[in-house]
Amino acid sequence: MGGCAGLVANDLYMQVSECGAQYSTNPFVLAANSGSPYTLQKKDCAGTVAPVRKFIRRIFFVSSDDKLQYVDIGPGGVGTPVPLAENIENMQVEYGVDTDGDSSPDNFASVPADWTQVVGARVWLLARAPLVTAGYTDDKIYTMGDVNATTYAASLNKGYKRHVFTGYFNFVNPQGRKE
Repeated sequence: MGGCAGLVANDLYMQVSECGAQYSTNPFVLAANSGSPYTLQKKDCAGTVAPVRKFIRRIFFVSSDDKLQYVDIGPGGVGTPVPLAENIENMQVEYGVDTDGDSSPDNFASVPADWTQVVGARVWLLARAPLVTAGYTDDKIYTMGDVNATTYAASLNKGYKRHVFTGYFNFVNPQGRKE
């Protein structure tokens, strides 16, 4: 691709085989960029090399001060947390598992038995209003996948209104192999 940075020495890169026969014996290469470890093939299995992508280890979390953040882990260690949103009290994730090979999730699990069948993730965020609403008491139970989140105690409630947001995200690499 034009305008993309080239491979950087000793950074981690991942190449995933798109060739069915090759994938069953050697599904991916994860290596530091040194030499030529990237020889896996595209879907046609005709020797065309599959794309090589930078391996990004990004961890999303809710901090103790109710901020949704992420941190990247790279060759130099753990990076600085990057805040994404404030007033996030809870986050839950369930993984979409494709059991019939059609690249669509057939069920969802918090901890899948076979990670090679995971094709996406469903994420829930429990967000709190930034300001207290006078006279409001939140006694709701918020269902977020297989977890029920509550305000736990009157001392935590403090008159805030809350809302659950959810979304589903496809994992392009595993889904693409199955199409």
